[in-house]
Amino acid sequence: MNIWLINHYAVPRSGSSGTRHAVLAKHLADKGHRVTVFASPTSRAHINTLVKFNNNSIFADQEHDGCIFRFIRTLEYNNNVTRFFNMINFRKNILRSTNGLQAPDVVLGSCVHLHAADAGRILARRYKVPFIYEIRDIWPESLIDVGGMNRWHPVYLYLRSIELRLYREASHFITLLPGSNPYLQKHGIDTDKITYLPNGIDTELYPPLKPPANSDSFTALFFGAHGPANGLDTILHAAKKLQDNKNSIHIRIQFIGDGNSKPSLLKLRDELQLNNVEFFERMNKKELFIKAQQADAFIFHLKNMPVLQRYGVSANKLFDYLMCGRPVLFACNSYNDPVKEAGAGISIPPNNPDAMADALLHLSKTNHEERQVMGERGRKWVIKNHDLGKLAQRLEKVLVDITK
Repeated sequence: MNIWLINHYAVPRSGSSGTRHAVLAKHLADKGHRVTVFASPTSRAHINTLVKFNNNSIFADQEHDGCIFRFIRTLEYNNNVTRFFNMINFRKNILRSTNGLQAPDVVLGSCVHLHAADAGRILARRYKVPFIYEIRDIWPESLIDVGGMNRWHPVYLYLRSIELRLYREASHFITLLPGSNPYLQKHGIDTDKITYLPNGIDTELYPPLKPPANSDSFTALFFGAHGPANGLDTILHAAKKLQDNKNSIHIRIQFIGDGNSKPSLLKLRDELQLNNVEFFERMNKKELFIKAQQADAFIFHLKNMPVLQRYGVSANKLFDYLMCGRPVLFACNSYNDPVKEAGAGISIPPNNPDAMADALLHLSKTNHEERQVMGERGRKWVIKNHDLGKLAQRLEKVLVDITK
């Protein structure tokens, strides 16, 4: 079977984030399928990428794990307006970048964002093959929570028209959100056309589980995107409370990654005069997991977003945390709570520095062996429920059934 996967922000397995489709593609290729992943190497402005385009070419191919990554040249962006045009440009250029490829048997278009998914819809129509719409976030509903947009805003109405078109024309739906079925059913989609396929872990990339050091110090780590939705200022205000508490001076908090909010977070750290917080640059996964083994716990925080979180979360970083075998502090009002399910940490409300500071202090004083058991439970749970090799088998069944 010849499969096209479209995800603007997909990266090869060696990348630091967005590797879902690369891993699924590898497993599909291992089963004898031909897989092409369409992505863009310029998802953020000023990133030095290894993808080199020849002259005026709008795409460049690389082979990874038996699959083709077709990288699409797009406009760089540095704010919300230019990012919007970057998305439109991705759709435009991807439709001009299929020459030299064998016609697909099926096309999967992944959202975030809607223009990428819509490119998949158009290509599926062009080649008269089934189209699968993969829903990673409920767009444009997410703009209400994250961007503060109202439902009468022209951009919302424009994106809403694309969303409804995708619902009408998709042959099947992949959702990463465990609570999204009622939303899809409200739009007339039968449950037999919906497959739950969450994010997961690439088990081959993780080092063997290494117990944390048993010492008097305690390090809590956050790694991943530093964006508005993460609400990381809450963690900094919690750090201030810990710094002012003489019983908490052994606790340190570290951040690894980048994003639009990082400059303001660095400024806030300086304003609060925090000496118990460190920021590190983005790392590749190999470096990241070595660093993660030096931590005693991880922090997962999403600011309160009731419109979106009623459908659940499926965050890559959370599954990475669990796989690293440390307790997780889960601060999120969500339909699902993987940390509670796994018995792998503490769950608290988001946007609450007091609750976060108390939870970190409690974890730091928890018996070392008990923290180790929490981490082991989390690792076993995520391997059982979120191994991308097993999820690829589920995806293959969908692809085979839909192309019969």
